[in-house]
Amino acid sequence: MDLYSQKSKSIPQKIVIHLFEILLLYISYWLLFKDGGNYIQERIGIYNAEEATIRRNIVFIFSIITFFRFGYMMFFMLKRKIPWEESISVPMVFSLYYLGFSILVLPTNIPLDYIDFLGIFIFISGSTINTYSEVLRNNWKKDESDMKSSSNII
Repeated sequence: MDLYSQKSKSIPQKIVIHLFEILLLYISYWLLFKDGGNYIQERIGIYNAEEATIRRNIVFIFSIITFFRFGYMMFFMLKRKIPWEESISVPMVFSLYYLGFSILVLPTNIPLDYIDFLGIFIFISGSTINTYSEVLRNNWKKDESDMKSSSNII
């Protein structure tokens, strides 16, 4: 199936993806700041440091940033058709990010060090580069389609 040749707003699929992501963010919040950490400790055996450390806040803020970046790109830039299978598989991939990092940060309560600041810098830089490149790509596509439509007029 050639997805890129099929244009569609795919609003129902985008809403389903977004709702799944909101659910994943809620579960992430529960894991990081509510009883989810204790639940994971009891069921899986991953130690829960229990203090809501700055590290947990950073992981959750990064998840929120990713959610808004992806939502913006999906709703405002993505013009291709989204098949229903993708509206299920995309949230599954994001669950690794939203929930995986939340679980990995549970046992950690040590203060931030230079490695953490390097990671923060890499995340911010990568997010900025990725978002900016998507905006440029979107503008290029608009310009290209404008050029095609204007050449058809002549």
